[in-house]
Amino acid sequence: MKKAIIIIGYKRRDSIERLLRSLERANYDGDTVDLVFSIDNSGTRIVEECAEEYEWKHGKKIIRTFPQHQGLRKHILSCGNYFSEYDWLIVLEDDLIVSPNFYQFARQAVEFYQNDDRIAGISLYSHKRNVLANRVFVPQDSRYDVFFQQYAQSWGQVWMKDAWQKFMNWYSEHENESLESDNFPQRISNWSSSWLKYHIKYCVETNRYFVYPYRSLSTCFADIGEHQKCASTVFQVPLEYDEREQYAMCSFDESSVKYDVYFEPICLPVPEKTCIDIYGQKKLAEINSGKYRYCLTCKSMNLPLKARYGLNMIPHEQNVKDQIPGNDIFLYELSGKPAELQKEAITSFAHRMEYYQKLDCTKKELIALLWKKIMTILKLY
Repeated sequence: MKKAIIIIGYKRRDSIERLLRSLERANYDGDTVDLVFSIDNSGTRIVEECAEEYEWKHGKKIIRTFPQHQGLRKHILSCGNYFSEYDWLIVLEDDLIVSPNFYQFARQAVEFYQNDDRIAGISLYSHKRNVLANRVFVPQDSRYDVFFQQYAQSWGQVWMKDAWQKFMNWYSEHENESLESDNFPQRISNWSSSWLKYHIKYCVETNRYFVYPYRSLSTCFADIGEHQKCASTVFQVPLEYDEREQYAMCSFDESSVKYDVYFEPICLPVPEKTCIDIYGQKKLAEINSGKYRYCLTCKSMNLPLKARYGLNMIPHEQNVKDQIPGNDIFLYELSGKPAELQKEAITSFAHRMEYYQKLDCTKKELIALLWKKIMTILKLY
């Protein structure tokens, strides 16, 4: 199969050069892999000059520029046009770097999942935080190297021709529609000029998933740019650097490690028709939609309580699996009465903060941390 790496560029030459250095360290097993520089019009030639000077040794080097500024959404979606020549694509924005093993993982994942219609794409990035709840995310461990999540990825992604074409068919019908719905995160709907929110919505609406690695093959620097006002390390994750030849892939049916768009586990030993909301991010309208008989959540609600669990084990769903007693996660019965939030005890809030944020610092260090956060917010405005 023909494949290519596409680098998304705009006007950050330093970022492009950093990404290229990581590509040079990677192992391509002697495969022919073309490199495409897709450069949006910024009114300068600094990135184009970098692309012209760069020597790629593993296949053709292609430089694509635009006569007018495209914007990130239009620019990235246009990269799908390369499927007229290639069977699969690795798409990398310029503020990423990759593991030396990223190509092996991508190739093996494509070979394993390309004919599974339930797979919408392959992620190179592995989340260590729930980006919606701003809390630690730890996927349930398994004997495989991958798990599944109903959350498309942009910080290192692999597109497959058939899967991408199905997404674009859906996108052409829904690009002018509001993405707001009871079963979709409001935070994602509010992303103003994002293309990724459409890919995520597509996964939710068509019940498709991305393949995720446990050990990340890409990481994000979140450099200052069109959508990032302040540089941040919050999305940095550890890269896999030790040499790997083979990855243990898992069929979708065989896997018990699957997560929804809210980073909530799908396979849990709870009663049928249970709305799982351990992070507490799901809307009350979704909980009260009539689809569920129970709700498993960290929220305090005015509903009959069937069980309660602690927040001691990692990942947090393990507390439910092992029935760890406590007062942090609650299983409510939706008895026909609309669920309403009740006031939460400050001790419960403090315990969750300690559990998810792993706060272990002196008062002086905590004040310094809060001051840094305040200054970051002030810079944004």
